[in-house]
Amino acid sequence: MKKLIHIITNTNPGRKLTDVALLAFRIFLSVELIVAHGLKK
Repeated sequence: MKKLIHIITNTNPGRKLTDVALLAFRIFLSVELIVAHGLKK
């Protein structure tokens, strides 16, 4: 977790925005898959 924060805080704003957007998208996708499979069972 500290490494992730370190990477995000040490990159330029454009890269930071892209990383945060991708991270948020991956988290959303993971939660969506968990909810979908959880509701099916």
